Amino acid sequence: MRRLRSTILLVLLFAGIGAYAYFVTSKKPAPDAPPTKDRVFKGVDADAITNLTVKADAGDTTTLKKENGVWKMVAPLQTDGDSDDLMQITSNLSTLEINRTVEDNPTDLNQYHLQTPRIEIDFTAGKDMHRLYIGEKTPTNGDLFARRDDDKKVYLIGGFTEAIFNRTTFDLRDKKLVSVDPEKVGGMTLDSDGKTVQMTKTGEDWALAKPISLPGDNGNIDMFLSRVKTVAMKSMVAEQGSPADLKKDGFDKPQGSITLDAGDKHQTLVVGGKMDDSSLYIRDAAKPWIATVDASFLKELQKGTDDFRRRALFEFKGFDADRLELTKDGQTYVFERVKSQGQAPDKWHRTAPTAGDPDAAKMETLLAKLENLRALDFVPSTTKTGLDKPTLAVSAKYQDGKKEEHVSFAKGDDIVYASRMGEPGIAKVATAEFDDTVKALDGVAK
Repeated sequence: MRRLRSTILLVLLFAGIGAYAYFVTSKKPAPDAPPTKDRVFKGVDADAITNLTVKADAGDTTTLKKENGVWKMVAPLQTDGDSDDLMQITSNLSTLEINRTVEDNPTDLNQYHLQTPRIEIDFTAGKDMHRLYIGEKTPTNGDLFARRDDDKKVYLIGGFTEAIFNRTTFDLRDKKLVSVDPEKVGGMTLDSDGKTVQMTKTGEDWALAKPISLPGDNGNIDMFLSRVKTVAMKSMVAEQGSPADLKKDGFDKPQGSITLDAGDKHQTLVVGGKMDDSSLYIRDAAKPWIATVDASFLKELQKGTDDFRRRALFEFKGFDADRLELTKDGQTYVFERVKSQGQAPDKWHRTAPTAGDPDAAKMETLLAKLENLRALDFVPSTTKTGLDKPTLAVSAKYQDGKKEEHVSFAKGDDIVYASRMGEPGIAKVATAEFDDTVKALDGVAK
């Protein structure tokens, strides 16, 4: 019994020593861990910053306020703020670290360029007001001399922050050219080189209205709008462009324009003359400013009907097709969907040239191949294509026979041409995709 009691005491003793050792060592920093740095503005939350004034090295002084989570520029002009740039500034103000203290009580701030700081940021976070003064870079250009609030000390902060804090008025303004919500755009008109392309949206589907009525390619048009949405000013030329400025910058003979209709909101952007090889003048027709934009934007406005028309050669989907008639090498094959009773899937029946039920999986493959055929490009109707003697002609009825479409194909040496009945222009189709479709037809022909 005495021996058992001794054993228990030894176990408790070692457990206590182990716990003490863990407690002590857990409080020590890891041998290789870098020393913890103090924050310049302790306790400042980036989201709590609501007022901001930035004085840049170039001399610009810009004041902004955040209202309901949105930054607005209030001086030297009133406009929206650039949310991305402002988020960078507020985030870095809240996390800015002191790399080292240079002097506790400096007698000459000029040597650091802090008597009249190069860059100054005043901001309000909650009820607290703060200031950051930034002077010259250190001789090695690795850090910046800085002061904060009323503190006399001179600190070193990371040199990388200069690009974040040294922002001009133009840097801090919203530079997006499109002000309407692209998600709500239901109409669009492009004008360039004397040509007009007009598109309208009904529900989720786009259609061309001018110069000819055609189904639109939803994917291509939505991607176009996504690109337009991101177009931004390169520079501001004049906040208040005079009639003389407009003429000088080429707006008396614009190179192109785009009008976006979003419900009761409309916006027209007009491209004027060339500023240089990489920039063009641009303006909002309803606003007085003149800015510049990357020259590539004009190429977007010069897109034509073929860039926006539907690329899919067939509108039907495999699930809503009712009847297919395909003619190849003078032989016609006819397939009809047989509606099933109850929960059983529908079946396809071949009625010509011989009656029979094709393999269900192979029939689904044929439907999928037809459904996925797309135009790579379009050529004029006058092009010699061989479509007067088509290699394959397809007629499809779908949506309970309410709709019908006809497409003819002619295979050349290295390209396949296709034509949709009732639509202008000839489509160019990938040879491999066409050959796969013919192969799928062969699989259900007998």
